[in-house]
Amino acid sequence: MLDIIIFLVVGFLCFSQGVKTYQMEEQNKVFTKYPIRVTDVKKYNQFCGKLMIGFGVMAEITLIAMATIDGWMSTVFALSIILEAFILMKIYRNGEKKFIKK
Repeated sequence: MLDIIIFLVVGFLCFSQGVKTYQMEEQNKVFTKYPIRVTDVKKYNQFCGKLMIGFGVMAEITLIAMATIDGWMSTVFALSIILEAFILMKIYRNGEKKFIKK
């Protein structure tokens, strides 16, 4: 039962924040503490929103795998969420370069 609640909370938070970020009019500060100067705010927000939704989907898949598989593999899946977060930030840093004003 607790597994289902965790799945729902993680999925809802990632998806709702991703959609909110995707539709924002002003520049978001989801991945940065201070807003950066970007060339196109709408495309930047859509990029960040897609990343958040994608991370939520991958986290849900990982959590489901973690709950269905027992033993040490469950721990490996739990730790892979950290790896997914690093990959997310790598994708963001590479994509951010396209939006920064020069």
